[in-house]
Amino acid sequence: MCIYLGNSENLTYKKQEHVFPAGLDGKQMLDHGVVSDQANGLFSPMELTLMRHSLIAFERMMYGPGKRGSHNPAKASKSAVNVGLQDDGQPILCYTAAGKPYNIPQFHRHENEATISVPNECADGEKQIRSFLASLERFPDKYTFLASEHIPDGDIIVDFLDGTYYVATNSVKPSKSNIEKEIQKFLANFQMQELKFGEHHAKQSHRLGENSEIARMYAKIAINVLALRKGSEYASHPNFSEIREWILTGKSSTEFFFLPQIQVEPPDDIMKIIPPKAHWCIFVCGDGKLDAIVCLYNRYIRRFTLGNLPEGKSFLLDGYICDWENEQEYTIIQFVDMIARAHHDMISNE
Repeated sequence: MCIYLGNSENLTYKKQEHVFPAGLDGKQMLDHGVVSDQANGLFSPMELTLMRHSLIAFERMMYGPGKRGSHNPAKASKSAVNVGLQDDGQPILCYTAAGKPYNIPQFHRHENEATISVPNECADGEKQIRSFLASLERFPDKYTFLASEHIPDGDIIVDFLDGTYYVATNSVKPSKSNIEKEIQKFLANFQMQELKFGEHHAKQSHRLGENSEIARMYAKIAINVLALRKGSEYASHPNFSEIREWILTGKSSTEFFFLPQIQVEPPDDIMKIIPPKAHWCIFVCGDGKLDAIVCLYNRYIRRFTLGNLPEGKSFLLDGYICDWENEQEYTIIQFVDMIARAHHDMISNE
């Protein structure tokens, strides 16, 4: 039985659910049969929003992990493509990966002329330009549109990155035919010998925010950890049905959505001993209720009241830590034991 969709008809269980999202380098998975493929499919786009557009996206683009939790610099997490400004005031499409800014090869039609540019880090600029020209000739029906006040009225910027085409204007999305018209006019008059080399720096503007979908992914982590530590039957208990329904649909009579608490100053509690940038979830009991505290990058914290403790079932201190930088995961008890042993060894060596 799926802990989120219950005994709904036609559920399948071909995949396994990560306790912490794979995109945050979570390795531990729940057993087959705990979360259905259908529930997993509902969560995937919301997890993508968490990775790319929430406040933690800044940590991810600065420190990692990369795609699907990779630690390979070549697969570093990219920020969303955004419109930046060069130091000469010209708009340009760019992104950030592993804390480093990158420009994207672009076609820019402005006023009565058109230009093409490629990043300075390209080893063979001419080869890069020819490759980009070839991609312009294959302009597709579907593309990602970006609007920015930094782009002058009437200007169009066209870019291509990782198989995705981007078009940016001041406000109105242009039709495919208008874009192709501008591209073909440019290609018909382009002369490679007119290339000029220069160096510019771009100021990027990333728009990150929080919404209910993002909060629901924090809560999903809590239910996943509960299922891992106490079993799927416990996580499926009717006392926790309201927050499970909210995770699925966003509908609830209880106000579960709120902005995260952000740890700015050096922490004085458990966050101080937990590895930097680690993700964690701990459970706290009080007044007959079970609360979950979920923290990502040891900085962004949300606390949820999951519901009343099931009658006759005790709950001792428990939780789970994903130390993704060191590629280790452990329970709170294992972590406390590890700290205690390290402290004992230090005293013994003295």
